Amino acid sequence: GAGLFSGSLLDGTLLNGAANPAAIGALLYTGVLTTALTRVGETQALKGMSGTDAAVILTTEPIWALTWAAALVGEEIGLNAIIGGALVTAACAVNFVGEAEGAEVAEDAESGADA
Repeated sequence: GAGLFSGSLLDGTLLNGAANPAAIGALLYTGVLTTALTRVGETQALKGMSGTDAAVILTTEPIWALTWAAALVGEEIGLNAIIGGALVTAACAVNFVGEAEGAEVAEDAESGADA
């Protein structure tokens, strides 16, 4: 059977082929280009945003990943993905509504203090 516990951890075959140049290249590509450089770019792009805006963008990342996967490679969108996306979207909407109400309260407090 497939999976981590199919024997590879127990019989020492997990790292078989690790010295293979193709495996090393794949690990470097995955670790450096698709992870480290992406995080650096993401951090640079988000540093000028409010924490709430950045959180919403990062929270919706799985929705965008699924959307692009469906559009580009025909990934099927199942019921669980639809429910999960709806929950993430609802959470973001609640967050924005709460932030807007908080800003109104803060403005009212400032205008009351100025009077």
